[in-house]
Amino acid sequence: MNWAILLYVLAMVESGNDPEVKPGDAGRAHGIFQIWDAYVEDVERISGKDYDYPADVYRTGAASEIVKTYLEYWGARQELNTGRALDYESACRLHNGGPHWYKKPHKTDAYWRKCERILKGLGITP
Repeated sequence: MNWAILLYVLAMVESGNDPEVKPGDAGRAHGIFQIWDAYVEDVERISGKDYDYPADVYRTGAASEIVKTYLEYWGARQELNTGRALDYESACRLHNGGPHWYKKPHKTDAYWRKCERILKGLGITP
């Protein structure tokens, strides 16, 4: 899996890769990846870093770091729990559905279809 491609796909699905995107989910999701405060708090716990939320999720570099840290951490736990390594599909579903998405994968089906369309448009068959 290529991180740059994954981050591009997530940004396209979440915000059309628009750094000026307005908050979504009734004002709870911010930035190009539409990140919630609980997501950032989890990454702060994982990494020991202190992010300025929501300002940092509007900065592409910081937002990308936050998403990658979250996905790497929970992706490793997913692999321990399910035997499934982090790939494009599980990373997209994890970003959208949280750490236990695999217990009810149908809840992230529509989101995955959006990601899959973008990947296929890039010539990538997940």
